[in-house]
Amino acid sequence: MGRAETNLAKEYVRCSEIHVRAAHTLYDDGQFASSVYSMQQAVETAGKAFLLARGVVTVKGVKEHNFEDLLKDYAQISKSDLKKLKGDFKANPDIFLKGTKKEIEFARSKFETEIGKNMAGMSLTQKEKESASKALATILTGFLFTQQHNQCTRYPGGILSPWDYTGTLGVVQMVPAFLSEVEILLGILKVELT
Repeated sequence: MGRAETNLAKEYVRCSEIHVRAAHTLYDDGQFASSVYSMQQAVETAGKAFLLARGVVTVKGVKEHNFEDLLKDYAQISKSDLKKLKGDFKANPDIFLKGTKKEIEFARSKFETEIGKNMAGMSLTQKEKESASKALATILTGFLFTQQHNQCTRYPGGILSPWDYTGTLGVVQMVPAFLSEVEILLGILKVELT
């Protein structure tokens, strides 16, 4: 990893920390739509910092490529595997928008298992593989379940409107857990990037 990638990764960590703080504050204040939006930003910026820190992507690449494709490539999940993982939820096509906390947790565990299998051949210790699998599963699940809310959390007239974000919505219930895991990842990245 070059100096430019290290510096940008540090900047993404800082951005993610800002979004994490905003998401916590908004969540505690009951502003759930804005909290989900800030969580999505926290997940995405943490994910980009993670990929930069791992040397998976360059400064140019992180700005030009689809974030989901970058994650998929690093986790060695083929498009067909990702489609299959997403397809497992086709019985509930709105799961990415209206999934329950239990459904989101189930998706996260499926992603972690699949990513763990794909990391078997990597030259990492078992602890590193488990840590990377958990981090990637958090980022991938967080991204997939929050990107769908990008427009809904900010504008009325969609499948969901900002005022539809209540404590009963699965993605809202997952905010504290996702933020906690993102904070752990950010802590690890800060140590690695010093």
